[in-house]
Amino acid sequence: MAKRKTKSENLITNTDSVFRYNLDLIIMMLPLMLMSIYLSGYHIIRLMLTAVIGAVIAEFTANKISKSDNSLGDLSAVATAMAISLMLPASCPSYIAAAGSVFAIIVAKIPFGGAKNAPFVPAAAGFAFLCVCFPTEVFTYPSVETAFNSALIGAEDFVKGTSFGEMLSYGKSVELNSLEAVSILGGKTVGPVGTTFMLVFIGIAVYLFAKRRKKFYVSLAFILTCTVMAMLFPRVNSGVVTSVIMELSAGTLLFAGLILIHDPATAPNRAPYSVLYGIGAGIICMLLRYFGKYPEGACFSILIMNAITPVIKDYAKMIEKELKKKNKAKNSLKAEGGKDNG
Repeated sequence: MAKRKTKSENLITNTDSVFRYNLDLIIMMLPLMLMSIYLSGYHIIRLMLTAVIGAVIAEFTANKISKSDNSLGDLSAVATAMAISLMLPASCPSYIAAAGSVFAIIVAKIPFGGAKNAPFVPAAAGFAFLCVCFPTEVFTYPSVETAFNSALIGAEDFVKGTSFGEMLSYGKSVELNSLEAVSILGGKTVGPVGTTFMLVFIGIAVYLFAKRRKKFYVSLAFILTCTVMAMLFPRVNSGVVTSVIMELSAGTLLFAGLILIHDPATAPNRAPYSVLYGIGAGIICMLLRYFGKYPEGACFSILIMNAITPVIKDYAKMIEKELKKKNKAKNSLKAEGGKDNG
């Protein structure tokens, strides 16, 4: 008979799994960080370091006050701060990145017992907090030298520093050609500092598929749902392909879809439910983009699905119990019928 694990052994196993998951997140975000430094300058390091230091201090202080186990070793504070930093503009003041990281740790993580039990993705909560409190700083981007300055449809008043998200909200479009496609793939578009590198995201998707296949299906369901909605309900009149490319490369959609949405504490583990979770988040994300106050909806959609998921899980368990009861009743009837025939 297998030996039951003690409470301390279970804690070690849980901590190790959280550590490995966050290590994978950091590995996936490192290329985005390096590309953002290459294109936007070394001040990105200051932005990210400030966020990480703020998150680490907040977690250390909270653990000391609550006299709980030190969870700094699971790397969740570092991964959360990195994620929030990469979703901000290159011009964003460092204190805002730190404020988002502190909020994520103090409000969305520590009160619930750490990363393993957090009901909301801390990085999504921290970014949503910044969107509400500092919308100007979060959605104002520095200009980038791109191939789009003259090739625009319905955007005679186009200004450098206008993101795809803002263009889409006003029905403005780029007229795509090979040069502009290269700009998009290479990340030379206006947007959050670490979310515009399409080629890097392809590599991240491959890494996620290889390392955490079950989590990959959540991301795939989310991205495919957003793609289908961009095809069916385009916000620009320059073609379906342009609509899809602009929607996927605007804002934090791909970043949230490949880095945040599959958080093990919030996303369902079983395949059917995880796919439904991804589809639901994708629909909400696009609806928020179409009708919401902000040009960005990915993190808000994840938080909404985080709130809905427990209800879905309870309903799914209830259905499973009913099905098991029915199957048991059928089997017992068959058994009784067999005895009567005998």
